[in-house]
Amino acid sequence: GATLEEVYSAASSITGEDYRKQYSHLNGGMQRMNLGNRIRKAVNAKNEEKAGSGDKALKPIAVAIAKRVAADAKAKAAEDKAKAAAKKAA
Repeated sequence: GATLEEVYSAASSITGEDYRKQYSHLNGGMQRMNLGNRIRKAVNAKNEEKAGSGDKALKPIAVAIAKRVAADAKAKAAEDKAKAAAKKAA
């Protein structure tokens, strides 16, 4: 999956905003989830703007990005949970 920095970069290029300060206090999974939501919202808004011209090419891309970000967030959350359990057991 994409690194957290790659997700931040994608969100920044799609939305034109930098969310690092806003989400830095969250764990990696929550950051990915929030960035994925921002990406999906921006892509959907662009799709709505282009809907009048019949161009819906971005919709599958938005869905693919959202699914990938969600999967990455879930994997990262599981990884964080396993690390916390190992640390607690040690």
